[in-house]
Amino acid sequence: MNNLKVKIKEHKLLVVLVIVLSLIGLITYRDYGNNYDEIAEVRTAFVNYREYLNIFNIKNNKNLQDQEEKLLVFPNMKDYKYKYYGAAIQLPTILIYSLSNYKMGLNNFFFMRHLYTHFIFLISLIYFYFLCYKFIFKKNTKMSFIAVLFLVLSPRIYGDSFYNIKDLVFMSLSIINIYYIFSYLEKDRKKPIFRLALVSALTINSRVVGGIFLLFLIVYQLLVYKKRTRKDIINMIFVLITTYLLYILLTPASWLNPITFIPNAVSYFYNYVDPYSKAINGCLYFGKSIPSNNLPWHYLPVWIFITTPIIYILLFLLAIILIIRNLKATNKFLLYANTVMIFMLLFVMILRPTIYFGWRHLYFIYPVIIIDSVYALGYLYNKIANKKLLKVLLSIYLIFILSFMVINHPYQYLYFNNLVRSYAVKNFDFNNWRLTEYDAIKYILENDYRNKIKVYSYFDNLNYYLFDEDEANRIEFKTRNFDVDYVIDASGDEIKNMDKLLFKSYFTKEFKLIYEKKKFGVRLYAVYKRK
Repeated sequence: MNNLKVKIKEHKLLVVLVIVLSLIGLITYRDYGNNYDEIAEVRTAFVNYREYLNIFNIKNNKNLQDQEEKLLVFPNMKDYKYKYYGAAIQLPTILIYSLSNYKMGLNNFFFMRHLYTHFIFLISLIYFYFLCYKFIFKKNTKMSFIAVLFLVLSPRIYGDSFYNIKDLVFMSLSIINIYYIFSYLEKDRKKPIFRLALVSALTINSRVVGGIFLLFLIVYQLLVYKKRTRKDIINMIFVLITTYLLYILLTPASWLNPITFIPNAVSYFYNYVDPYSKAINGCLYFGKSIPSNNLPWHYLPVWIFITTPIIYILLFLLAIILIIRNLKATNKFLLYANTVMIFMLLFVMILRPTIYFGWRHLYFIYPVIIIDSVYALGYLYNKIANKKLLKVLLSIYLIFILSFMVINHPYQYLYFNNLVRSYAVKNFDFNNWRLTEYDAIKYILENDYRNKIKVYSYFDNLNYYLFDEDEANRIEFKTRNFDVDYVIDASGDEIKNMDKLLFKSYFTKEFKLIYEKKKFGVRLYAVYKRK
């Protein structure tokens, strides 16, 4: 008990931060809408869950079947379009749902997933702190805490931590994965070995690119740490085999053909083109619409630059210079993290696989950018004479970032740094998540008391499930049909491109704008009512 008290006292800043963030999360998690991937993710989780029920010969509960019918869940895994998307980390949300005999209400189920996603992020913050504390900054609690603070005070990351169960959860798993990789390299004990295999399997299940961490673990064990004894090789083989077996266990789609599944999954994602991005002719980049499978090499670094707080970017660039200049003396763990980051950046920039709508697919390298930023900050702190001035300036900037997040809640995901914001909001993809449809529906329900309201929205089922049954039953969605009472423009571009939908002349004649929400001079959503 005394030992626990000592540890809590030593890391009290982290304890306080996690408690505060947990309370804020509990208060605000219902403020966020669903992103356009959420319904597909839920369906994938249900399909995977059903496969586990089948293997244990458990018959589908009638209530489960009813929910699957409401969500249009695909009947079998074999022909499921999104079978290569792993859902192991999401299965606890289905299990929690099952405890209510699937009667908790779909709105509570979806909001529970928001809270679940956020708490995975909070857990990863604890791992991130100790990753920095043990391996990067060598027992420096202040530097480790600043690293966590930088990660939290990254508006896009924080906002996505409530609803992005793909990219943010993968980033969180990547942090935990790297922590256990470093533990393995440092200690080489049995417990870290099994934990490493389990977390690696979960990470790869979440996204096959997660295998990159094990790949570089092998390289570092053999070339950097020079662990080439018989015991070292056996341990490494054990990690790889155990990871593979756990991955197969966690991935029902692989049971049909476990040998070829991973290569097929890699090929699928490398060549993948989102049907929706095809429909709108790609991504808005410097004011031009570019197909998502033909983006320029500089797409990724530009997006990183414009959506990351500028101080973090400047510190990161300084860190890269410092690391290159002192390559041989640089911490091996810091080198590992940067090697992974640089490899992924070069991979995307040179081979240009399909990515779309910013750089969320590469969010898992963002913690490395943060680590580098804090590394450079430590360098400046040791070199600068007026340390108090540095502290004051940094504190002011972090307060500025926090203010943005509070003022623009729950739209933190719209962040561009202040250096480019006025230009970027009009020339880059701005509100592609369509979370604002949730607020638009709330506005209609709060201002129209009829029992039946006909609504057109391009993404009709995204946020419908976030309302309780009584409210949801009042809304009747019409897809591509303007025989409605209201039209929702949830992103600012559906109405603008209405001529492509062959509705422009009819729409402008029959409907009038009654409400709109703007940020930075750009429309987030608009509600049109029949005249």
